Amino acid sequence: MGKNCAICKLVLKWARRLLENHRMRTGMACVGIIVLAGCLTLVICPDPPEEPGAFPSPRLPIVVIDAGHGGKDEGAKSKGVLEKTLTLDVALRLERILNARGFSTVQTRSEDIFVPLSERAQIANRVPEPAVFISIHFNQGSERDIAGIETFYADNKDPIASDWTWIGFFSRSEPLDTGEDLAAEVQYAAILKTGARDRGIRARHLYVTRHTRLPAALVEGGFITNRMESHLLNEEHYAETLAAGIADGIEAWWRGRRTSAPPPLAQKP
Repeated sequence: MGKNCAICKLVLKWARRLLENHRMRTGMACVGIIVLAGCLTLVICPDPPEEPGAFPSPRLPIVVIDAGHGGKDEGAKSKGVLEKTLTLDVALRLERILNARGFSTVQTRSEDIFVPLSERAQIANRVPEPAVFISIHFNQGSERDIAGIETFYADNKDPIASDWTWIGFFSRSEPLDTGEDLAAEVQYAAILKTGARDRGIRARHLYVTRHTRLPAALVEGGFITNRMESHLLNEEHYAETLAAGIADGIEAWWRGRRTSAPPPLAQKP
């Protein structure tokens, strides 16, 4: 404030001298007055402090996206439709959507290659927290009328021993998150977005959800053995909608991670 006042005094002195010079009175005096007005504005109306963000929030988690199967492991298949192809398509769409929303992502595979389950878990376990793990799969059934989306979480956690364990494992006062709340949010959002049949969420002994230290959920996005769902899953619009639903669920889980009530459409059967 004091520095600005000193500048104003110098400008006033300079303006008076200009006014005494009749030949330059009109033009230069106006310039001096304009500069003076600017300086007074700095003194009287200093720049306001920057406004904080409208919705301050913690750092977004890194999302590890796991496209199920790949390479020699085709997964479920029916009438030329391969699970490994569908999972990669949805995984890449999910990555693009999440990146657009400000999330960082890591893919366990981004092309048609075989990645062992142990390596998928190790990739997730090397990612710094906060982070979350989403595995994408599609179902098959012996009965052709079976349809719908279901999401699984770990029955219990048993992460693979790796370098991360000595950093903070023994200092943990709480057990690792099994991903139940994450599964509930993802299931609810996917059903809401796609309108698919809700098959609920379940705890299951699955390798990638069990052996990752992160909250993890495995989404079965539909049955390729169901004629209607198989047709939908091959449509770009539906695949995009499913990916957007999964992204919505991840966002909802992150916003409300301190709450424990599952959404109404994702009750465990």
